[in-house]
Amino acid sequence: MKIFVYVTYKHAVLDRATARVIAEFTGANHSDLIVMGSAAERIFSKIRCSILTVKPDGFVSVRKRELIPSSGRRRPTPETARRL
Repeated sequence: MKIFVYVTYKHAVLDRATARVIAEFTGANHSDLIVMGSAAERIFSKIRCSILTVKPDGFVSVRKRELIPSSGRRRPTPETARRL
């Protein structure tokens, strides 16, 4: 038995759009899913549809880096701070 699922989609590129513009667009178009790059975190709370994020080549998460100020004293990373 073969099962075929037909998906209709609309392709739009909103280059450098603000979170408000993306939220308005997804609402007006009754979007079920959007695909985004690293800026997806900014709109999680503003939209109702699902988000598929794509990590660009060479992307480094800020949360994984340890910041060392010019004074030389190390500050805890977010992961370390949670344990304190």
